[in-house]
Amino acid sequence: PTPLPALSPTPPCPQAPDCPPPRECPPAGSTTSAPVAITTTEQLEAWEPDFKVYVYDLPAEFNSELKADQRRCINDQYGTEIKIHERLLNSPIRAKTPEEAEFFFVPLYGECFLFRENSVNGKQALPNTNRWYRKALHMITHEMPYWNRTQGRDHIFVFAGARGP
Repeated sequence: PTPLPALSPTPPCPQAPDCPPPRECPPAGSTTSAPVAITTTEQLEAWEPDFKVYVYDLPAEFNSELKADQRRCINDQYGTEIKIHERLLNSPIRAKTPEEAEFFFVPLYGECFLFRENSVNGKQALPNTNRWYRKALHMITHEMPYWNRTQGRDHIFVFAGARGP
């Protein structure tokens, strides 16, 4: 295997008087192996990603129907499922075909599904949600060949809730 390139040193932390405590800064002159974060709009606009993400086109029951049915999903922390999906659809990192992608995004709105299940089926909400996730995963693993290239290690899921699938 090819070794990873060394990361450039992180610049020393500016000890500005307006830094809110607690501020964890490395000692002056020290370096770390952590990448330098993008901290300005200019840096973000200048960033040119070198990867592509293919967004699966799953049936509406896994995303758009839930967005329309569960308005709560749009406005709170659980809306990240929707926001990430929608941003990827319009992003320059989106791969138009799966063959050109390094990563695969699976647009499942699990928290939206769980909200609906809680109101309709109460105690069966979590088991029903698990079955729903397994149905989607079965579709991806059996009908779309890209999962099998890496056993899913290049697939991206968003789990916006405090639980998991």
